[in-house]
Parts: sequence; structure tokens; C-alpha cells
Amino acid sequence: MGRWSLALLRRLGVPRPIVRKNSSPLAVVQAVILLVLSTGNAVATTISPDSDLLDYQGVWYGAPKQPQMTWAGSALALNFRGAELAIDFDVGAQAENFRVVIDGVPNSSPLRIAPGRSHVILATDLDPSQAHEVVFFKETYDGSPSTLFGVELSDGAELLPPPSASDRRIAFYGDSNMDGTSNYSEHDSGFAGAYFAYPAITARMLAARTTTQAYGSATLTGYGDNNVMRFIYSPDFTTQRPDFRTDFAPQLIVVNAGANDIYRIAAEPGNGYGETSSSNPDTLRAQMKGRFKSVVAELRKVYGEAVHIVLYNAYGWDLNEPANYTAEVVAEVGGNLSYLHYPWTWEKWHGSMVEHGGQARLLARHIATEMNWDIKAEPLIFDGFANAGQVANGDFEAVAYGDFEAFGWRYASEHARRECDEANCWLSLAADATVHQGFDATGDYLPGPSPIGMVIQVRAMIRGDTGTRAQLVLDHEQQALYQRNEVARQHFDGLTNEWREVMWQVPIPEGSWKLYLRLGAEDGTVEFDDVRTRFVMMDEK
Repeated sequence: MGRWSLALLRRLGVPRPIVRKNSSPLAVVQAVILLVLSTGNAVATTISPDSDLLDYQGVWYGAPKQPQMTWAGSALALNFRGAELAIDFDVGAQAENFRVVIDGVPNSSPLRIAPGRSHVILATDLDPSQAHEVVFFKETYDGSPSTLFGVELSDGAELLPPPSASDRRIAFYGDSNMDGTSNYSEHDSGFAGAYFAYPAITARMLAARTTTQAYGSATLTGYGDNNVMRFIYSPDFTTQRPDFRTDFAPQLIVVNAGANDIYRIAAEPGNGYGETSSSNPDTLRAQMKGRFKSVVAELRKVYGEAVHIVLYNAYGWDLNEPANYTAEVVAEVGGNLSYLHYPWTWEKWHGSMVEHGGQARLLARHIATEMNWDIKAEPLIFDGFANAGQVANGDFEAVAYGDFEAFGWRYASEHARRECDEANCWLSLAADATVHQGFDATGDYLPGPSPIGMVIQVRAMIRGDTGTRAQLVLDHEQQALYQRNEVARQHFDGLTNEWREVMWQVPIPEGSWKLYLRLGAEDGTVEFDDVRTRFVMMDEK
């Protein structure tokens, strides 16, 4: 068989992959190239999927020579020496997104593969004399299984022993927050993405292997397929088998679900889910705790009492949120069980890659403490959560990975831009544009309101077109979302093109769970940099 190469691909009319500059290795594929080649000159060597040199990560199932994956977060990893690598792959009936990672460097945007079977090129233009690690990671699950038929190597390439397997193992079960819904959008729209969702980020921080079984609108228990109780026994979401087991044997399990349960339980009778419903808070509490306890019991039935289970839920979005109940569940159930909370301060239904960076750090630190593990690496994504009251990315130096340019401040229009020169970055706002960032009103990452007498101090550098005005606005909110109220507003006149330091402090209303700092421009372009906040008590000022 003839060697397939870039020259051959060009003769066949296939475009050359876009290659990132300054990345290691020399080239990282950034676009999916779908190519159905004749068997006469397609590849030099085809490796069968049942080869011991292939490392299947996550949930795979089916025949060894035609393994399938369904859940987002599953991956194929391998080591090879050579310049080019492809797979014979059927993505299924629906298009799906994947991420290719070469020698630890993820490509800058997801790869969207069209339905059906095709030869997908994963790497090209690599140094043929060097060994390379390639990970093919499933970002989404849109409805059908994906099947691997073979790994294809060009002439002279060879498959090497797979990457060393970590002895740390974590299983994740959950809903849309866990599966990375809208992860690559700050407007609660756009593609989902599991590679930069917090389970995968946490795993990389801890150098752990994982399985992730999560899907949008999932509940803890209840009617239909879409709940954690069913996921435990499901290789592919739609099929449940009481005897289904993987050989994964997790040491720790994270459950992030319950948010959708409160609506199913509290809905009026006749909601269509076939569940007993109640709007009585005491009954809701009992039913929610019962659901958590059922899931814990089922996980222990399958994985044993030794596995540590973490109940991971958000606080600050609903009066009846699951975070209200998890501490009681842990106290009442006991054993290897803990809970952890993270703040829900972005108002939209789902966080983006930036917020997942914050969730991952909280979870990794908790797991490291509970399991006596050390944290092996810092994530590629900056921390999207304010640190002890300090806003995140107030100097605007950080940005999300790849083609997703989020910088940790939410905006309502595209008239807010992060700009940089060789030495510095800053925020540029056109006239009437605003950005905001939400954070825990006490900075302690614990549910509950601010105390009496707490003050927030804000410091920022501003400049702008002559005659323009800048504004700082502080909003506050109690436990439930969509109840924001303005606390104070301050205008700054007389701007010039020279940086100017401004200071502002505002008493925080008693009972605040969340604060939102808004930066705004009036009458022309205004730029902000080095925005800082801190909390003090009135008698400490």
C-alpha cells in the first residue's frame, strides 16, 4: 500500500489542516478532515481496535474489534512514532464534537465530525523520528453511539506502548452542569464541551483516570432513562442492564445532580413524569434527601462501602436548592461520604469554561484533602471564581483556552473587548457597554448571607476618550436568582487617555448571598485595568 501524506491529500482535493503556531508538537490539527479513501492506497498499516497498545478511557462497550462509546468524556489514547495518524471511525447518526490532544497540547477548537463512517485524520506533519502521545476525546453526546473500526498509521510509523495508567480513579455522575452544556458560550448557547468541563479539568489536576456519565436535565432518581440511578447501569444512556459493570473500580465518585429534581418533585400533580409531587417545603426536603440517600445506597451496592462519594452542588440559585440538604444527608448516612458546594453567580443556566475552571479547583482541593492525594498540575483555564472576595481576572491578563475568548466578565453585547499590547491587557468598553462579574458576598465559598457591617472596597485604573465618563455599579442578590437589586452607583468624570486610579467603597446590604460588580462606559470608549476588590468589616476600615 502506498504512503498517504499531505501531498496525496492535496492531489485528492483535501485541504491542508490549519496548524497552530508556537505549539508543541510542531503541528496540532484544528479542523476535522473527513476523507473516505479507497483501500488500495489509504494507509500503510491498520491497527485493530482490540490491540493491547490502545488505551480506552471512560465508558467503552461492545465487541472488542468494534468498540463503542456514547458518553461525553470518553477517550482513546495512544502513543506512536511517526508523522501522521488517522482512525477509521463511525461517529453515529448525529454529528459530534471531539478534541484532539497531541503531546499534551489540545487543539484550539473542538472537531465536529459529520454523521457516518469516515477516515478522520488526527495528526499530520509531526516529527517522524519522535514518539507522540495522541488523545481523541469525546466532547459531546448528541444521540447515538460512536464506533472505532481501526487506527491507521502511515508508512514507517509504529504504535508504541500506551501512556502509563494512573492509579487514581474517579467516576462522575450528573446533569448538564457536569456534561459541559454551553461550556463554550457566555450566553448560555452554543456547543457543549466535556474537555474543559470541570470533571476533566479536575482529573488532569489530580492526574486521575475518570468515567463521566452526565446528561442535560438529569435527575437523581425518577421516571425515564435520564437519571443517575439509571446511569449507574447504562453503558450508553438509553440501555440499562442490572449486570452492567466496567472494570474501572473508582476510588471516589462525584455526584452533581438534584437541581432538576426539585422542579419534578415540587411541580403540581399531572406534570407528566409519573412522580409523587408536593410543593410543601418540609415534604420537598424529605423527598430530596430520600433521593440523595437512594443514589448513595445504589452506588455503594455496586462499588462497595470503601469508595468515597462526594455530593457536589451549587448554592445561591434557588430557595429549595439541593445544597440545602446535602449536609444533612452526609450527617445522617455517614461513612465515606462528603459534600461540597460551589457558588452559582453567573445567572445563566450554565457556566462557561471559565466557571468550570473555578469549580474544578474547588473540587480538586476537596478530593485531595479527602483522599490524601496531591495536586499534580494547574489547569490551562484560569480560576473564574473570585478569591476570598477578590474579583477574578481583574487585570484582564487571562483568557479562556483556544478560540473561546472569555475572560471572566460577562457582557450583554460585543462592544466589550479585551485588548492587549506587548506588555499589558485591559478591558475596552464602547459607549453604553457594560460587563459584570458575580461573586460570593462573603468570599468564603459557603452558602449563607453576608453579616451586618460588611463593606466592599473597589479599586480600579480607568482611562477614556476626553469627556467620557466611567461608572461602577454594585448589585446584590439574596439566595434565589433573578432577584438582583442595585445597591450603589458611582460615576467618574474628566477622563483622559492617561490611566487614573479610582477608589470606591459600599456597605453590603444585610442578607446578601451574591454581589455583582458592573463596569460601564458612558458617552464614548472607556478602558479599565487592575480592578480589585476586598471585603472588610465596618470597624476595620
